[in-house]
Amino acid sequence: MGGAIVRYSVDDYSLLVGRDRETKEYVAVVREFPSLSWVADSRVAAAAGLRHVLADILRDMYDHGEDVPAPQRTPVLSDLQPA
Repeated sequence: MGGAIVRYSVDDYSLLVGRDRETKEYVAVVREFPSLSWVADSRVAAAAGLRHVLADILRDMYDHGEDVPAPQRTPVLSDLQPA
C-alpha cells in the first residue's frame, strides 16, 4: 500500500522579508529555495512578488516531476522577519 503523495503549496513555506541597509528596499526570501528572492519598495510587495514566483516554480517542478523541497519547520536565526 503506497503512502499519500504530498504536494506542497506556497502557503506551506515561510517567507522572510528584510530591508537592505544600503538601498532601503525590501528583500523577500524563502529558505528552501536559496537562489530565489524578490526585491520591492514595500514589505508587502516583496512578499507578494516572491509568493507569485514561488507558485510558478512549484507548479513547474510538479509538472516536470522534479523533487520539491519539503518546507522546513525549524526557526531561522536572522534579522529577517516573517512575511
